[in-house]
Amino acid sequence: MIIFIYFFEFQSQMKHHYESDEDDEELKIGDVIQGRFSISQKIGEGSFGQVYKVIDQKSGDQVMAMKVEVEEEDYSMLEKEIKVLIEMRKKTGFPQIKFYGQEKRFTYCIMTMLGKNLESVVRKCGGNFDLGTSLKIAIQVGHRYNIQ
Repeated sequence: MIIFIYFFEFQSQMKHHYESDEDDEELKIGDVIQGRFSISQKIGEGSFGQVYKVIDQKSGDQVMAMKVEVEEEDYSMLEKEIKVLIEMRKKTGFPQIKFYGQEKRFTYCIMTMLGKNLESVVRKCGGNFDLGTSLKIAIQVGHRYNIQ
């Protein structure tokens, strides 16, 4: 069932298409969202959901990220994140949302990938950042939000 759908790239509504076994409620590698975005790898997981690498088959195999949250109640952290990303879409350092929607018991958002995920960077630095790295990140975040 489609609840909402919006595609910034084309500014048009599209019929929702999900190629998977209708009885299977879990997303898995190889599933295709919107007849276009193929799930290729799980790249992260947290308390609010999962992040997958997806391949845009329509635009020549462009790699994007898809955040997925299981709907449990009326509270969706991902929907709030989508609203923030829409507001920040023209600013440097924020992913560009390409598509978002809801189906079955999932809310998902497909967006551009900005680089390595923070978890892998922290692991590479021995499990935590030193004071200098933490300050550099804080300064970048401040600039992104125009905090002086």
